[in-house]
This record gives sequence, structure tokens and C-alpha cells, in this order.
Amino acid sequence: MSKKLKPFALFLCIGTALFLLFGWKLVQNRVVLDFSKPDTDRAEWEGVISVWDYPRPLLGEGSNFGWIRDRIREFEKAHPGVFIDLYTLDWGEGRRQLDLAVDHGMCPDIAPVGDNLGYVDREALEPLDRFITPEEINTYQNYALGAVTHKGSLWGVPLYCVAPAMILNLDCFAEAGVAPPEDGKWTYREFVEALRQLTVDGDGDDSPKQYGFGAYLQNGYYNLWGIVFSDGWGIYDPVNGNYRVDTPEAVSGLEKLARLVLEYGVAGEDLATVSQALAWKAFAVDKRVAVYPEGAWAVRELNKLRSEGRGFEFGIAEYPAGALGYAVTVGEVAAYGVFRQQNEQKLSMCVKFIRYLAESLRQQDMTGTGLLPVRGDDSGGRNGLEEDERVIVIPKLDNWYKVEDVINRAISRVLLGEMEPSQAFSEAQREIDGLHAGD
Repeated sequence: MSKKLKPFALFLCIGTALFLLFGWKLVQNRVVLDFSKPDTDRAEWEGVISVWDYPRPLLGEGSNFGWIRDRIREFEKAHPGVFIDLYTLDWGEGRRQLDLAVDHGMCPDIAPVGDNLGYVDREALEPLDRFITPEEINTYQNYALGAVTHKGSLWGVPLYCVAPAMILNLDCFAEAGVAPPEDGKWTYREFVEALRQLTVDGDGDDSPKQYGFGAYLQNGYYNLWGIVFSDGWGIYDPVNGNYRVDTPEAVSGLEKLARLVLEYGVAGEDLATVSQALAWKAFAVDKRVAVYPEGAWAVRELNKLRSEGRGFEFGIAEYPAGALGYAVTVGEVAAYGVFRQQNEQKLSMCVKFIRYLAESLRQQDMTGTGLLPVRGDDSGGRNGLEEDERVIVIPKLDNWYKVEDVINRAISRVLLGEMEPSQAFSEAQREIDGLHAGD
């Protein structure tokens, strides 16, 4: 009796025979036998995406990073195999850390880019034009696009805009019998007249117990710049790529700011030197200042003080309108960009994530946050004032922070009475030109 072949041996014999008969045709026609899962079941890309980000307390309750951590969990759940590694930055050292990472070629995959388009000149960012349709681009506010557009390309996805506004202590207004500006709008002359009435003398000496206006001058904050820009100062020349500060509009705007201290006496002589903490204390805690320009975070803090019985009734107004005929405020756009990638699929996933962040924020109710929308159909967060208010977003290139320091030193000299505005900005321009020459 002949032995029967075992099933596996029989299968092997049949398979060998079939290959001898037909295998040569498979080789000849280069047919590839793909035993992998269909494309519909295959993940677009799997791996780790590194994200660096700053605190964003205005976007949610609890942790300063609570909002983005919630979005990360949602995105990872929707994209199995994708893991987002969040590295938290602080506002003090964060930009320096990111600059060092770019300098040493150790960039994260995703990071905020709205405050430094100089990364484009260093060829560190991915252009995003092909991922965003022209129709979608047209939905963005011009100031939002200006913050992420450089050399004709789009380098980031905007989320929101933060810009200071005038915060009014309405209790001070009521005590002085001064009506707040109607609809939050006032001319420079109306602004000065209100501040004069809100400045209250002390015990017969030359030091008022209450000033109409208070603020601080510090790099990275543009609380005083809305007045300096009110006559139409165009600080950036997109043709030459240079910053201009010695224009007639810049000088006249600086004169308007200086008069508040040196001529009208409605702001303290320490306007150029007082720290942010002391300026805020004078307004929010000591209640010795009636009008104070500040960012959106102040609204939350004032509401907190009021809930504790230590606050006051407050309102929001625009900066005073100057020669332009309308108010302007100098703001900053929060935007995420993608740093250079070797893998096209990973790049697509990175873009998908930052678009997800933008879209989830767009669907969030921003009322009362003080944040300005970046898209024309978004609901605003500043009680509608942003509909008429012009937001100026300064293009920030690699040397911007040196330029900003030069400008603020010039403003300080003028507020201290050491220089005339024209002289201060003329000298500042020469220093800025020297920075450009050294690039």
C-alpha cells in the first residue's frame, strides 16, 4: 500500500507545480502579489508628532494647557497610531528656546509661528499653501493673513488674535460725572477731555491721587502703541522689507502720547518706567487710575476681583481715533506652523492636526474672552467692537525684537522729556538701519 501524503506536503507539491507552470508569466509581467490590508484600513501615518506651545488660559478653564491637551486626546482618538508629544513653553523663555532649537536644527514638528516669520528666512518652516484652498484663505481677516504670510506664501494657520483695548473704571467715571464714550468710540480730543476730568488732585500738592490714564512700556506688549499708530503710521515697508519709524505719522502719534504726560498731566511721570505689576496694581487694586489699556487677560482678572468684592464696574472702549478717523490697536495673531519634514505623510498629518485645532476653536463660543476672531464669519469676543476697530499686526521678522527694543527706548526718552519725538525717532531709524545692514 502506498503512503498517503500529509495535507501540508500535498499543498506544497501542488503549489510548486502551479508555480512551475504559471510562475514564469507572473515574473514576466511583473505582477506584484499584495497581501496587505486594503488602503481603506491602512492608517495615513503612524508615529509621534512633537508640539511646543505657550500657555493659553483664555481658551478654557483649569490648566493653562488644558485646552490643547483636550484637543490632543480627541485627535489621538480619531487617529489611532498617532501620538502628540506636548512640550510646554513659558512666555519668558519660550521664544529663546524655540530660536535655539531652530539654530541647532532640533525643531519640533509644530510650534507657534505668529510671533516670528523670520523662521521662513531661515528655511525652517513648511509652506502650507497647497493644504489650504483659496476659498478658505478668503475667509480670514486681512490682519490674520498678514501675520502668517511672507514672500508670497502661507506659513501658518491662525487661531485667534489678541489685542489690547481701553479698560474703563466705570465707578471713577460715575464719581467724576463723566459719561463713558458712546459705543466705546472717542476722538483724541474727547479722550483727553475725559482724562482731564478723571484726574483728581490730592491734598493740594502737585501729585494727583487719581490719574485719568495709566499704563506701562515694555517689550512684547503694545498697550501704548495704539495711540502712537493712531495717525496712520505704516511701520513696515513690504517692498524693501524694512521697518520705518521716522515718518511724519509716527512722529505725530508719539506726540499725542507724550502730551498725556508732559502737557496735559493726565498720566504719571513714571509712565515710561513703571513695571507691569505696579501699573496693574494702581489700576485694578488701588483704583488710582481710571483708564488703562490692557489685553484680554485683564477681563478675567477684573471679573475675579469683582466676584471677591474687591473690584469695580468696568467697561471696554477703543483707543482714541486720530488722523485716520478710526481707532486702531496693535495686536498679535496666535498661529501654528509646521517645521521642515522629511516624510510627506507625516507633514500631512501635522497639517491635519493644526487645522483641527483651528476648527475646534472656531466652533467654540468665544463670547466674553476678549479674543478677536481671525475669520470673517467667526463670532467675536469683544462685544462687537472689533467690527469697526482696525487691528494692526506687525510682521515680525528675525530682527524684530531688536527693532522693538530700539522703538521702546525712543518712546521712553520722549515720555521722560529727554528728547523731542522727531529727534528720538530719527535716531531710532539710524539704529534700525544699522541692524538691517548687519543682517
